[in-house]
Amino acid sequence: MKSDSPIGFETFYFLELLNRIRSAAPEVLDDRQRKNLDQLLQLLETQSGAFEGVETLARHQMGSDLSIFFGDVLENLKKQSPEAAVSRLDGYARQFVEMFREFAADVNWASLLAGEVTAPTTELEDREVSLSEFCRFFIEEQAAGKAQHLPGELAALFTEYLKRNEIAWPGCWI
Repeated sequence: MKSDSPIGFETFYFLELLNRIRSAAPEVLDDRQRKNLDQLLQLLETQSGAFEGVETLARHQMGSDLSIFFGDVLENLKKQSPEAAVSRLDGYARQFVEMFREFAADVNWASLLAGEVTAPTTELEDREVSLSEFCRFFIEEQAAGKAQHLPGELAALFTEYLKRNEIAWPGCWI
């Protein structure tokens, strides 16, 4: 997101959130985790816009939780005044660092930072999709995969519960 041209509030907000995350990290993360976080933040900062960084994360199975966090923050940005949004930055930064700490042990950082796609993408390979479409497909695939590992009757109950309550994504289901 390095540019000589002016940036919009969304991009400013995303960059400021990344800076605040970087500032909050030393209190919570060890040296190895901070190094991985710094590499992740650098990767996000090199994208052309806020949502492009989120989409980069979403392409990796282990980065999907992090991308959902950023996606939610950016979507909520549209529902707040700029002043209210800026006042929430430190809270979001702390929340992200805590989530990152829990999440960091399970991630293959080399492949995530190299941009390798490891999330299931069979339905998405033929066309470009928005972040919300990607998340919808990803959630559907994950739910279907979890249902397959349940005993027959529980799988049917699980699937029916998600359908009935639109847990997977409002308006969609497998």
